[in-house]
Amino acid sequence: MGRDRDDLARCGVRALTWEAMAPMIRAQYAVPDKGHRKYELGQEVGRFLRAVRVDGASPNTIASYEHTLRLLTLDHADLTLKDFEVRGTDLLYDFLAKWWGDSAPATMQNRKAALRSFFAWAEDTDRIAKYPARRLKGGRKSKRAARRAHAQAEVQRIAAAQDTIAHEVFIVLMGRLGLRKMEAGGLRVRDVDLKHDVIYLADTKSGEPVEVPIEYGDVRRALDLWLREEPHADRYLIAPRGHPRRRPDQATVHRRFKKCLERAGVEDFPMHELRHSAADHLHRKTGDTMAASRLLRHSSVKVTEDYLHPTHEDLRRRMREADK
Repeated sequence: MGRDRDDLARCGVRALTWEAMAPMIRAQYAVPDKGHRKYELGQEVGRFLRAVRVDGASPNTIASYEHTLRLLTLDHADLTLKDFEVRGTDLLYDFLAKWWGDSAPATMQNRKAALRSFFAWAEDTDRIAKYPARRLKGGRKSKRAARRAHAQAEVQRIAAAQDTIAHEVFIVLMGRLGLRKMEAGGLRVRDVDLKHDVIYLADTKSGEPVEVPIEYGDVRRALDLWLREEPHADRYLIAPRGHPRRRPDQATVHRRFKKCLERAGVEDFPMHELRHSAADHLHRKTGDTMAASRLLRHSSVKVTEDYLHPTHEDLRRRMREADK
């Protein structure tokens, strides 16, 4: 990547211009593509994203909106917002069918939500007079996928099977401390303070800074080994290969997780189940639902109840205790 044009020419790269090579270089090194911003529609997308960021949207929501609207811009680079007033509904349905026609219902609803929010903002700010996304039907509410909790012995077995200490840390942060995927994958060396046994991070839901205590010995030992290997404060735990100082995107984190399961010889399961596992373990050991809720940083204990998975044997044990 350090080569200039003369270097490339000496290597025989003469058939392509620097401008023509840029997309290939960007794809190879996973540089975030902001090329859609050069179009009028893309500039409006940029203004919309700044507005929702100021209004307090979570980083995950902003990233989801930007992904959807970037593709919309590239598909219709010759159009402006005004053009969507005329045949916008048909264009949006065609766009959704092209990119997410075979996706899960929840994914489709997320993409529709991004389009609705964008065009509602455009109408509210007098950029358009007609709201073309209004006719996008919400569809049937998808049934939430059933989640399960994995025993801590299984979580630790998956962690121990990894080929690097970074991947081991990645698993224990989710399966033991209940971090969300992008909180764990986007952790940097500077975010870990073993002197005070705390991890500093930004909550990916609220964007608020939080402190996660480190009280489990295995988590502390794994983090200590990682910090010894990675002395540079700005190194990410799960970074694109060859770019340790670049924050990973969701696709990178998902790929690494799948590889972690493969190394452990474990059947594929949703990454979010590790977060369930952390809360369920703490609740089993303590019986304290509030502590499990604090671990997951939920706004209500009611939300945390969906993360607890009592078994039939748990019921039998409680009944035996009650019979004493």
